[in-house]
Amino acid sequence: MENLLYARLRDKYNIGNHYIASYFTYLFGTDNIDAEIFEQKVAVNPNLENWSDYAFSTNLRGRAFANLLRPHLPKDARRYLDVGSAYGGFLIGFMELGLEVAGIEYSENLVNLSRANFKDYGLNDASVKGDILDQKLLSTLGKFDVITCIDVIEHVDDVPAAMRNMVNLLNPGGILVLQMPNKDSISNVMADSHFGIFGITLLEHSDARRLFYCNFPPDNPYDVGEYYHQGYYLKLLASLGCAPSAFPPMVPTSLAVKARLVPSYFSRLADFIFKNKASVPFGLKTKVAVRAIVHIMKFVFGLVMAILFPKERRPEVKQKFADDAWFIVGTRIH
Repeated sequence: MENLLYARLRDKYNIGNHYIASYFTYLFGTDNIDAEIFEQKVAVNPNLENWSDYAFSTNLRGRAFANLLRPHLPKDARRYLDVGSAYGGFLIGFMELGLEVAGIEYSENLVNLSRANFKDYGLNDASVKGDILDQKLLSTLGKFDVITCIDVIEHVDDVPAAMRNMVNLLNPGGILVLQMPNKDSISNVMADSHFGIFGITLLEHSDARRLFYCNFPPDNPYDVGEYYHQGYYLKLLASLGCAPSAFPPMVPTSLAVKARLVPSYFSRLADFIFKNKASVPFGLKTKVAVRAIVHIMKFVFGLVMAILFPKERRPEVKQKFADDAWFIVGTRIH
């Protein structure tokens, strides 16, 4: 008898049984998961629902991104590389556009999951386990016309070296496409995009790491590096011989939307201060609270300036506080 949960997931996410089974085995240690069992596990850990939705939607997201980028692809683009290829959905999306695809992924678990995803499409594995900082690996890859690095660059230990390596893998006229989270976005301060922790993006790296381990067991890795501003990446691309462009965020938002979050922001801040069940040291809790208050006051002041001087200040304030992620394209000039 067919597993109805598998059938529902196949229809909803356009994925196959190999990938579903591999993901459940990775998450639960067995692929024998039906709807009732899954709901029981979600009841114990509500995060499982969001994590699973993100993993299972990989092909949908990959196709949507490939179609979004299609008008901007170099003429006669042939080869595509995804840095941080994770579950493999972007490779499938660009493969369906007719490009030869390859992926680099640091996590062996994710490489195995992507292989199961490819198997459902009758494809040979297109991803390799490796690091964008590994020169020996990069020397085996050849050149590419399109490279994407989506929500990955903030996890890299040496951002300038990683950017230089990616640019060096481009053919002249090729494009490097980056997306990275904005640490000052109102939404990301309320609950960061990686762990859902209030205020963690406002902290220096060492303090952010301490706050993470107040919320997660010690065997969970804190794998986020430094957050840089959009301008940092634009200048770095220019210094590496690329013509950089900042594109509108893939998920649009507005200052009005973020302004409506202010009451919820203060509610989350109060919960962090007074109801936080995690063992957050007083000094660290105070540091988060002070930075959060300063941050929201700057946002409110920015809103006033955007209203008084819409042409001069509105774009700057939107980029600083409303954009949840930045979308940047660098075209290699030479």
